[in-house]
Amino acid sequence: AESIKLLNEVIIPYVKKQRLDLGLEPEHKALVIMDVFTGQMTSDVTKLLDDNHILVTKVPTNTLCI
Repeated sequence: AESIKLLNEVIIPYVKKQRLDLGLEPEHKALVIMDVFTGQMTSDVTKLLDDNHILVTKVPTNTLCI
């Protein structure tokens, strides 16, 4: 539920704004990097990402991305 809330309130609006600012189509693919923590990689999360044309790449849990 927390991941869905984060996606709906932060990630998806941000991606939509970036697409608009860049003059991209709403269907233009975006990429989000998430760790493989099972609590956030549910079928509801992946469906929401897919429905919003957001690809996900997974990194091991607690990976430091710089």
